[in-house]
Amino acid sequence: MKRFYLGSPKMRCGRAGAAAVIGAMIGVAACSGDDDDAGPGVGSLDPNATFGGAIPGGGLDASVNEPNADATGTPAVDGACGGTTVKASARGANILMVVDASGSMLQKPDGFPVRKWDAISTSLRDALGPVRSRLSLGLELFPHGAASSDSACSMPTGPEAIDVPIGPGSTTLDTIIAKVSDTMPGGATPTASAIAAAREYFTAGAGKDLAGDKYVILATDGGPNCNTALTCGADACTTNIDGNCSSGNCCDPSVSRIGCLDGESVKMELAALKDAGVKTFVVGIPGTEAYRSWLDQFAEAGGFVSTTGPDKYYSVSAAGGVAGLTSVFALITGELITTCRIGLDEAAPDASLINVYVDDKAVPQGGDDGWELDASTDPPAIVIKGRTCETVKDRGARVISVVYGCPTIR
Repeated sequence: MKRFYLGSPKMRCGRAGAAAVIGAMIGVAACSGDDDDAGPGVGSLDPNATFGGAIPGGGLDASVNEPNADATGTPAVDGACGGTTVKASARGANILMVVDASGSMLQKPDGFPVRKWDAISTSLRDALGPVRSRLSLGLELFPHGAASSDSACSMPTGPEAIDVPIGPGSTTLDTIIAKVSDTMPGGATPTASAIAAAREYFTAGAGKDLAGDKYVILATDGGPNCNTALTCGADACTTNIDGNCSSGNCCDPSVSRIGCLDGESVKMELAALKDAGVKTFVVGIPGTEAYRSWLDQFAEAGGFVSTTGPDKYYSVSAAGGVAGLTSVFALITGELITTCRIGLDEAAPDASLINVYVDDKAVPQGGDDGWELDASTDPPAIVIKGRTCETVKDRGARVISVVYGCPTIR
């Protein structure tokens, strides 16, 4: 039997079992090792422990079955199910905001009371402010530098590319908002280079040593267009597509060295970032409507597909205004700090021998309020559903555990 925990900072590991934090989108403390004083169960909890203020303690309603428990309050399991010891490790969410700072961000779409750039600042503050203590946040703007013709596509590599390194959101969010407020957008849209810089940060730079899960939120308002090696006709020229070309093909080399739509490079970089263990949420700000099919492909390549609408990326309509952008940021970060989807560190040896417990109460598999195994990811994930999920979101939980090796409760 193998047990994985998502829960209390005061958790300890028992002799006969295993405790490992899985898929936590909020940080929890690791077990320090085996405890000879522990009872026969897999682990034990301080019944008064909470998430240190991140999520209030709370249980589920009586519709969830109560398993037999040992003296510590930990769900008891049949000793014959096995016993493999795995130590716990802390997991948290580290988010790099990769934000389009091209010249078009100074535009004011219909439905927006302010410029798109001002909306970014307001939305980040309103959406992330309430959850800043639960997340680690950083910022990368693209392009990098002033809005001159020489730097229209500027995107450095190395530490210089990251405007605000990832750190506790309680301190970095103010710095991020100040950086956005102090920046004057300009230039073109070097999206592929920005994603490449993010990958370098997470694989070779300071982001490599961050403990926990790593994510990118890519927010853009236009098509990527900074690959000088490309040539294209008017139908693939972003200047023409955006309606800013007075005549002919504005991507003709005699007119401009940049402007051709560079979607394939972005897909390649997003896939490479995902392969490095960093998935990307794609947010389309008004201005990206003409690039909808490409943003759908970006979302698939980045590893997160929206389930909230017809688009695979997270789209923000002009009619939605600032509130629409704020709600998208809140939705994405909310997905990272709720506990209804639990990513597993490894697949179960036998899918018929999995059990899920919330606050030491068994959640039966199946039904509208149970759980299901999502095998579309590798490793798979446990998805808690219906009223059980809503209770976890609304009231919190001290611990969620996934137990391998015992017959599934149905």
